[in-house]
Amino acid sequence: MERAWVIDGDVIYSPNCLRSVRIPQHSGDVSVIFRAGESKAEDFQEPVWWYPLTEWTAFVPREPVPHTGVWFDLLNPVRPNKIIQLSTGEFQLRETLRVTWKKLEKLLVDIVDALQEANKFLFSRPFTPNKWKYEVPHPSLETAMEHIDASRKWFAMWIGLAYWMMKKTPESVSFVEGGFCPPHWFIQIVRELPGRQAAWDLARSAPIFQHGSKWSRVGVWLHHPDKAPTSKQPPARWFVDRGVPVWYRWGKSEGSDCKNPNFPLIIPSAAVLQQATTFFTRHPSETATDPTLDDFSLDYFSLPQDSSDLMPLDNNNPSHPPSTPQARENRERVKPTKSAKVFLWEWTMDDPPKFVKHLVRVDDRRETLERFCDCGIALYDSFLNEWHCTDDWEERPYETDDSDDKIPNLPDSPARTHQPNMTTTDNNSFELQCTQLEVLRLLSRFYGFVPPLPLPSRFGGFWVDADRQSLIAVLALDKDELSHDFFISPLGKICASFLRLFSGKDAEQKPNPELWDLSGDNRQTLAFSKRVSLIKSARSSSGNMWYMFDFENMRTVPWNLAVCSAAAALYVCRLNDEMTEEEIALDLVQEGIQFHTVQRRDTLRKAPVDRSSPAIVPMRLSGHIFDEDDVDFYHKQRECLTSLP
Repeated sequence: MERAWVIDGDVIYSPNCLRSVRIPQHSGDVSVIFRAGESKAEDFQEPVWWYPLTEWTAFVPREPVPHTGVWFDLLNPVRPNKIIQLSTGEFQLRETLRVTWKKLEKLLVDIVDALQEANKFLFSRPFTPNKWKYEVPHPSLETAMEHIDASRKWFAMWIGLAYWMMKKTPESVSFVEGGFCPPHWFIQIVRELPGRQAAWDLARSAPIFQHGSKWSRVGVWLHHPDKAPTSKQPPARWFVDRGVPVWYRWGKSEGSDCKNPNFPLIIPSAAVLQQATTFFTRHPSETATDPTLDDFSLDYFSLPQDSSDLMPLDNNNPSHPPSTPQARENRERVKPTKSAKVFLWEWTMDDPPKFVKHLVRVDDRRETLERFCDCGIALYDSFLNEWHCTDDWEERPYETDDSDDKIPNLPDSPARTHQPNMTTTDNNSFELQCTQLEVLRLLSRFYGFVPPLPLPSRFGGFWVDADRQSLIAVLALDKDELSHDFFISPLGKICASFLRLFSGKDAEQKPNPELWDLSGDNRQTLAFSKRVSLIKSARSSSGNMWYMFDFENMRTVPWNLAVCSAAAALYVCRLNDEMTEEEIALDLVQEGIQFHTVQRRDTLRKAPVDRSSPAIVPMRLSGHIFDEDDVDFYHKQRECLTSLP
């Protein structure tokens, strides 16, 4: 990674970066000046000379920043469809993004304030992202996009500042970077603000703050130790060990002073210096190029002739196991909207354009389906249990000019009142279907409920409103997203009365065999499930009973899956028979069900160091009281982890 080259007769050297940079004309205290609502992140993407108050700017990630992790993933480029037009005719960022950005801004500011108070750091403080007015309405879409994008990019400045403070906080000699002990900065913040450990842990586990993450950062120009503004300039190795590029001159004085073992600059290799100072070489080197981050994994398709070209069915693809006819029939009858993946198809601006699909976040699935079911195209694939949405399958014409980055001005339109995407009747029907699907999914997976066929037109059994409330509470349903019409429907009453039997005092009372898959007379009985015959009982080292699935010759991984309860074992048996062990484990993680992986000791091998990621393991210090925030963040972190390749 080291590189040396000559600029105006001076040899410039970097021990850890191939990027070509200019020598700054001014010192760091003059180059870094923040003007609220005027300064942009793009103004600070080039390294400056080291200065104590601006040292943190070296830690700022360079654009484009591929944000990942809970909350941080919403800092990726905002598309125009994330901006709404108000009844006043103004344009504003959607509420979900505004709220999350505000939470993230407070998180970063609180981290900076707490660490500054604990360590008495001195630094030039940047203005907060909200000074770019991402929260307020704007008169035009172009103006809104400009302010929102400037705000979004300015978050990188605060991320760099927070990361610098984390690395600047002194650690004990015994601390191991990337180990399972919490860093000292995390302990300091918890002591200062103990009630928000879940939020601090989000920052600790975010990839952008990880030591091993290969983000491209701005970097810094270092002085010769005798010419530095103060004696507190850190050695070059301190920056390199934290993933920050450094550059400095290498002349006669540096070559002479480097004989001192305490010299703070890294000595360049003789080969690199010779290559930089020799005009003619036997093997001329290639022109150095900027290292770039790997592109996001996107699925590109050639221009489709018809919709059948979009998702070719591949029965040999293990990531898309074939569905059983019964499962497909159930999904065709009532199309799932919460459990199914949703993909958004769009044309790129490449020449020629490509048709690209993006996976929609779980939190945005409902909104996406509502929008495209009403004014776009939404196709459901029952084989793969996926939705595919787009504005139009046809290629859209586009123009190229010198202002590619600007959004074209929209034609003036009179102010109008807000109109919902769907009529009230359609919206109620959509909510009813979503509620029905979620209730049936939970009851079927966890309690073995089998919906009656055909669906009943009336319910003749005993039912009280307490059954409805119990059903909502036991299944942990969100009351704000439910259609209460479902619970007074015949199917809703059947579901409530079915669940009531599991809380009754009569242990001998069992559900109707037609509705319970543990009955031998049921059409979907588990008695003939392949996985039931694979269950073996085993005891852990602590003496607890485990239910282990031994796939024997059908095994696709070297380990066996083990769960801790009979209920969890039945849950696994109810999953698709074609799912592999890895897919089952992923499903258990998504549902928050405890499980273990068991492997013969003589077949164990030490995992590669680069495969271990202890930073993603949630941490809570002693004395923490778990609350709903911990549960909410667990679900969000789980979603981010399971979306990784």
